[in-house]
Amino acid sequence: MLRFNTYTIEKPSFSFTDEKFLQIKGSILEAEKEMTYFNRDGPVKEIISKETLFSKEVKDSFRNKTVTFEHPKKSGKLTMVNSENVTEFKKGTILDVREEGNRLSAILQVEEKNSIDFIMDRYNRGESVELSAGYEAESVYKNGRYFQEKIKGN
Repeated sequence: MLRFNTYTIEKPSFSFTDEKFLQIKGSILEAEKEMTYFNRDGPVKEIISKETLFSKEVKDSFRNKTVTFEHPKKSGKLTMVNSENVTEFKKGTILDVREEGNRLSAILQVEEKNSIDFIMDRYNRGESVELSAGYEAESVYKNGRYFQEKIKGN
């Protein structure tokens, strides 16, 4: 099942490369936090355990993935990035992924000028800047709660 989670960067860490690419450090997912999703039966609260989130497989699945501007949509529906649509949606690349406290953090490199200008304009006006992770996960019910497992970054 597709998942999309958003985090406001509270204290953005921005830097620029020699090529004028924008690098942003921020959280993309949080362990042990309830997230609400909707299925046919209504809202479902899911959690990602620390063991799952900080596994090598999950961290590696986000590394070197495509950075997009907004969640990609095709025909009005959310879609994942793939070889058929990457040229349309790619704005940069996730360079690094690491564990920081209860959160999975990343360094995103935004390479497309219009996206860089938009992000910096929002930041300079004091408006929020958000990161959002797109990924696939299985929802597993155990011990009276739903857990996300087999997470694969997109």
